[in-house]
Amino acid sequence: MAEYKFIINGSPYGVKIKSISDDKAKVEVNGVEYNVDIKREAAKAAAPRVKKTPVVPSAVEHGRVTGQPGKPAGMNVVKSPLPGIITEIVIPEGKEVKAGQCVVKMEAMKMENEIQSPMNGVIKQIHVKEGQNVLEGEAIFEVGSK
Repeated sequence: MAEYKFIINGSPYGVKIKSISDDKAKVEVNGVEYNVDIKREAAKAAAPRVKKTPVVPSAVEHGRVTGQPGKPAGMNVVKSPLPGIITEIVIPEGKEVKAGQCVVKMEAMKMENEIQSPMNGVIKQIHVKEGQNVLEGEAIFEVGSK
């Protein structure tokens, strides 16, 4: 959950972003919860992107991959290392993947980042869609043994 402090016309506002999906967000402003519709602007000509690969040397080393209770052994959930926008799903559900292979691309801080598989296996589930905003720590995909 991201938290921000804004001062608008001299008045302070504490804003917590509780969740974001395609076109909806749940936010809390000064203790009052709101459901917000997100309207996306038409794409503008963007400045050239600088490509950065990978986001982190290893998602496993940085605690972004977690086995979860109730998931079969050998199943890992790969989470977003930072807030951003999903730009491309490179490998779809059901396809085989090798450790270190790019599965999803995301834009964060005007940089293109590759989210890689931490292990050899099969993409069991993709939790995001292209164009979706994701928060740090949000599940992006699950990879498991063949």
